[in-house]
Amino acid sequence: MYSQQLTITILTQCLRCFYGTVIRPVLEYACPVWHTSLTAAQMKALESLQRRALCIIYEDSDYMLLLIRAGFDTLEARREQLTERFFRRSVLRETSCLHYLLPSKRDVSVTSRLRHARTLELLKCRTVKFRHSLIPYCLDHYV
Repeated sequence: MYSQQLTITILTQCLRCFYGTVIRPVLEYACPVWHTSLTAAQMKALESLQRRALCIIYEDSDYMLLLIRAGFDTLEARREQLTERFFRRSVLRETSCLHYLLPSKRDVSVTSRLRHARTLELLKCRTVKFRHSLIPYCLDHYV
């Protein structure tokens, strides 16, 4: 009895590790680029893949409890974290090769008098597709 329970626990840990190191990175590959343009149906489809994997690993049906048990976030929350980290590390730094994509900084004499001053100007977006692309999205959410 005890050895069977230990075997199930080890198998569960191995499956969780496999999912976290092999499958989940495929679902998140280059997500800072494409995450902001996903439709609701696409987000739901990606989330259902993780739900299905966790149901197989833990043999339970409540998705939120499975996430807590596995120590994972939802894929949407994880994509948001990865996008913010990429923006702060790889675009916002002045030494970054992508820094030139950002708009010019606002005048300090103006921003110092405002309560919630943005240091960078927001980009003017004529299309929804461009508004949901990486740089305008990050400027709107993280600066």
